[in-house]
Amino acid sequence: MRAIPLSIVSLALCLAQSGSFSHLATRHDLFKARNRELFDFVTKYGYAEAIPKYRAAANDAKKAGDAFYSIRFLNNLGGCQIATYRFREALETLSEAKEIAAKTHDRKSIAGLNSNISSLFWQMGNRAKAASAADEAVSLAGDLKDVPRASLFSQLGTMRAEMDQPAAAEEAFHNAIEVAKNAIGFTGAESEREPGAADTLAWAWDSLAYARWKAGRIEEAETAAVEGFRIRKIFHAAAIDSSFKNLAAIRAAKGDIRSALHLMDEAQAALSNPGAATPAWRIYMDRGRIELQAGQLKDALTHLRISRTLARDWRVAVVPNDANRTSSEETLAELYESLIEAGNRLYEESKDDSLIRETFDAAEENRAASLRALLPQHNDWRSKLPARYYSVLGKIKSVETAGLLRADGRNSAELTRLRSDLERMEAEVGAETPKEAGAPLEQATRSLDPDTVLFSFQLGERESWLWAVTDKEISVHRLPSGEDLAAKVDAFQSAVEQNRPELRQTGGELYRALFGGVDSALLARGRWILLLDRKLFELPFPALICPNGKYLIEDHALQVASAALMLKPVRREPSLGHGFLGVGDPVYNLADDRAKKDFRGTWPALLTRANYRQGPGLARLWGTGREVEASEKAWSAQPAKLLEGQEASPDNFWRAAGSNPEIIHFATHILEGNEEPRSGWIALSLDGSGKLQYITPADILARAVSAKLVTLSGCSSGKAKAPSATGLMGLTRAWIAAGAGSVLATRWPTIDDDGDFFQRFYRNLSHKNYFDPASALRQASLEVLQTRGWRANPSFWGGYFLVGNN
Repeated sequence: MRAIPLSIVSLALCLAQSGSFSHLATRHDLFKARNRELFDFVTKYGYAEAIPKYRAAANDAKKAGDAFYSIRFLNNLGGCQIATYRFREALETLSEAKEIAAKTHDRKSIAGLNSNISSLFWQMGNRAKAASAADEAVSLAGDLKDVPRASLFSQLGTMRAEMDQPAAAEEAFHNAIEVAKNAIGFTGAESEREPGAADTLAWAWDSLAYARWKAGRIEEAETAAVEGFRIRKIFHAAAIDSSFKNLAAIRAAKGDIRSALHLMDEAQAALSNPGAATPAWRIYMDRGRIELQAGQLKDALTHLRISRTLARDWRVAVVPNDANRTSSEETLAELYESLIEAGNRLYEESKDDSLIRETFDAAEENRAASLRALLPQHNDWRSKLPARYYSVLGKIKSVETAGLLRADGRNSAELTRLRSDLERMEAEVGAETPKEAGAPLEQATRSLDPDTVLFSFQLGERESWLWAVTDKEISVHRLPSGEDLAAKVDAFQSAVEQNRPELRQTGGELYRALFGGVDSALLARGRWILLLDRKLFELPFPALICPNGKYLIEDHALQVASAALMLKPVRREPSLGHGFLGVGDPVYNLADDRAKKDFRGTWPALLTRANYRQGPGLARLWGTGREVEASEKAWSAQPAKLLEGQEASPDNFWRAAGSNPEIIHFATHILEGNEEPRSGWIALSLDGSGKLQYITPADILARAVSAKLVTLSGCSSGKAKAPSATGLMGLTRAWIAAGAGSVLATRWPTIDDDGDFFQRFYRNLSHKNYFDPASALRQASLEVLQTRGWRANPSFWGGYFLVGNN
C-alpha cells in the first residue's frame, strides 16, 4: 500500500484561486476561465489527452506575457506528464516553469512547483530528492497566502512517514486535512469551490492511511482510508483506484484475503478511468503479493509477471541520471522479491526447472541496471557533457570539503541546488536505459569455466534465496530471512575484525547457513563468483570457516561481481604490460616538513588561516610511499608513474591516468563525506591555499578509465551503502562504472605499513600467465596466513575484497 503524493492528481490547480485576481486584465481572466475548463477536461478525458491542450495554453500565456498563467499551465502540464509517466518531459516542463517563477520572484509559485517536483522524484523512487523538494516547498510557503498548503502538508507528511517519523507525519497530515476541508467549502456553492480541493482532501486521508499502515496501526489506517474513499465518492474526485488499492492492503493485513482480492478487482477496473493515478504495475504487484500471502502461488506468479512487464516500461521513463536510476531499482525491488518468492516456492512444489531459471533472470534483471547504464561505450555520455558540468562539479566538491567535518547542515541548500543542476545536465546527455542483453542465465553460463561456480544471493523479508550456477546447471536453495542473516553477518564481521575467539564458531555457523544446502561438487570448485545483496557486502567471505576447518580463502579464489548481465567470458590473456600509476604519501597537513618546503614564504600565513584550522588535520601515512614504490617494483611493468608528496594532486593524477596505465594504486587516507549518501573520498595533497584535495565518486564517474585494476589501499575504502538491487555504492562502484576491470578495496581500517601484502599480491599477479587478480589475492592471503605473525590474523587479510566482472 502506498499513496501517491496528491499534487500529481490535483495538478496543483488549487494555485488558481477562484476569486483572487479579479483586478487583472480581461486577457488574464480568460486564462483563468481556460484553466477551469482544462481542469474539467482532465476530469472527463484524462491526463494524456490534456497534455497538448495544456502545452497550447502555456504557449498562449507566454506569448501574451502573462507569467502567472504561464507558470500555472506549465505546472499543470507537468502534473499530467507525471501522471502518464513521462518523467523526463515533466522535469523539463517544471524546470521551465520554475525559471519563469524565479525571474518574477513568485515565491508562491515556486512553492507549488516544488510540490510537484517532489511528486515527480517520488514517482521515480528518488526519496532523497523528493524530501528535499518537499522541505523547500514548505519553507518557501512560510506565511504566504494563496499557497496550496494542503498539498504541501500532505507531501511533507508522506516524506516524514518514509523517514520513520510517525508523529511528525501525523501532524502534517492533520494540517493538510484541515486546510483541504476549508478549501472544499462544504457550505458554499460548488462554483466557488477551489478546483481540485476534494482531490487534495482525499489524498491527504490516503496519505495518512499509508503512514498509519506503515507504522502497524491497521485499524486507524482503515478509518483514514475509508474517509478518503468517502470523499472521492461524495465529490466524484479522481483516483478512486488508489482508495480501492489502499483498502485492499489494509484488509490483507487483517487477514481478510477474500475482501482484499475483491477490492483489488475494483482497483484494476478503475485503472481505465480518466482520473486513475496508480501505476498499473503497482496494482498488479499488490494483487500478486496478496495472493502470495494467501498461498495462491500460481495466481500470484501470473500477476507478478504482468507487473514486471509493465514496470519495464515505467523504468525506461525514469529521467536518465544515476540518482534516479538507482532509486528506481530500490522501488522495484519489492516487485522482484515477490516474484522470486512465488516462483521459487512453486519450484519447490513442482520441481519445474524453468521456474528457477525464471527467478534467477528476474533477480539479475533488476540487479545493477543503473550501473550498466554508466559503463563506457561508443558515443559515451561523458563525451557530451558541457564544460559547465565540470565547473559545477568543482563547486560541489568545494562546498562539500568546507563542511566535511561539520554536521550542522549549513551547506544543504546550496548543495541541493548544485546537485540538481548537475543531475539536469546528466539527464540531458544521459545514456538511455540499457536494452536487455539476452537472458542473464545465458550470459552467466557463457562466462563461466568448468572450475568456476557463481553464487547469486537475494535477501528477503520472510526468506532468502541462493542460486548456484555453473557452465552447465543451476540450482536454488532457501536461506534464512534477510534479518536473520544480517544478525549473523554483524556477529561474524565483528569477531573477525577484532580477532575474537568466537570467530571460528560464528564463521562455521554462517557458512552452513549460506552454503549448507549446496551440492559438495559445486562447493569444491576453485573459483567462486559472488553476486551479493545488501548486508552480505559487509561479510568477510575469505574468513568463513569451511566444514574441513579451513578458511574459505584457503580453498577458493573469491571475486564479487556486479551482476550476471555484466559478466564477461573467461579470457586467458596475458598482461598487456601498460604500466603502473601509484599515488601515495600525500602532504595532508601544514605541519609536514614537506609543506614548509613547498609553500616556502606563504607557509606561516597558511598555517594561521581559520579555514584551514576548520579542515581535517590528517596524519602523514609514512608507509604509503614505500608501499607504492614496492608495489610498482613487484609489478615491474613499464612505463611507471609515482605521484608522492605534493605531486599527489587530483590534476596530476588525471593527467597521468590519461596514459592508460594497466594498474592504478592508491595508498592514501580514505575519508567518509558527511553528505548523503555517505561515500569514501580519496584524500590527496594540499592545494596552494593549504586545503586538502580529494577525488570523489562523482569525479570518477565523470571520466572514463581503461585500467584493468584499481587498488584502493586505505581505511574502509570499500565501505558504502548497499541498497537492494543496486549493490555496493561508493568508490568501488564509481571505478567500475568508469570502466575499470576490477577494484581491490578494504572492508575496514588497515594498518600503515611498508606494503608487504601488496608486494606479494603484485608479484603473484605478474607471475601468472594471464591477468587474474582474484587468484593473486588468494595467493597473497595464503602467504601472509603462513607467516604466523600479526599479518596471519584474519583481521588483516580478511578485510580485502575484489570487485570485478571479468
